[in-house]
Amino acid sequence: MKYLMLPLMLVACLAQASVITISDDFEGVNPSSNWISFTNFTDNVNTTSSVSYPGSGGIPTHWARTLESYTTAGAQYEAMYLFSTPYNPVYQGAISFINFSLDTIRVTTAGSLYVRAVVEQGGTYYVAGNISPTTSWASSSATLTSANFAPNFFPASHPNFTSLGGPLSFGYLIGSNTFPVGPGAPADLSPIAGVDNFKYDLNVPNPTVPEPGSWSLMLVGACFVGRRWMLRARS
Repeated sequence: MKYLMLPLMLVACLAQASVITISDDFEGVNPSSNWISFTNFTDNVNTTSSVSYPGSGGIPTHWARTLESYTTAGAQYEAMYLFSTPYNPVYQGAISFINFSLDTIRVTTAGSLYVRAVVEQGGTYYVAGNISPTTSWASSSATLTSANFAPNFFPASHPNFTSLGGPLSFGYLIGSNTFPVGPGAPADLSPIAGVDNFKYDLNVPNPTVPEPGSWSLMLVGACFVGRRWMLRARS
C-alpha cells in the first residue's frame, strides 16, 4: 500500500496553489520590447505621450519615464502600458486575486498626475486603484480581485479571472488632468511621471494540470521508482 503513496503524493503536489509573477524592473538590455503602449483616453487630439528608459535615477538604476505633452490647459490624457506577455486562465488556471506593486515618482510639478493598475481582456481595458506620485520614489501595493477592475465610465463591468475567461494582459496607466487655467498658470503643461519595479503576483489556487501525455510520463516514472523501492525492500 505504501508504494501507492508516491503517485498520490505526486498528484497532491501538482494540485497545490501557485503564484505566477509578471514583472519588469526595467534593468534589461531593451525594456521597450516588454511593453505595448496605448492611448486610453484623451479630450484633446493634440495631446501625446512618450516613454524612455533612463539608465540612472531609478531603483536602483533604470526606470520608465513617461512625458505627457499638453497644448491646452484643462486637457486630460491617459497613456497605458501593457506587458507584452499575456496570461490565459483557460490553460494556466483561474486567478483568485492579484498582489500588485509598483514604485512611482513625479518628476515635474505641473498639473495633476495619477497611476493605476490595468488589465486588458477581449479588447476592453479595466483599471483599478489610484496612485498619486510624489517628488520622491515611493512604493505602492494593493491586493486586487476582478471586482476591483472596471473600465472608465462603466463601473459594473469587470474582467473574467475564471477558467472561462479569455487571455489577460497586465500593465499600468499614467494619466493627468485639471491643469491650472488663467493668470499665473505654469507655461509648461506637460507632466513627467516615472515608474519602476512593476510586479503582478497572480494567485492561482488550481494551476492547470498537465496534458494526458505528461501525466502518463510522470506516472510511469513514479511506478518505476516504486518498483525500485519494492525490489530493494525484498532484498
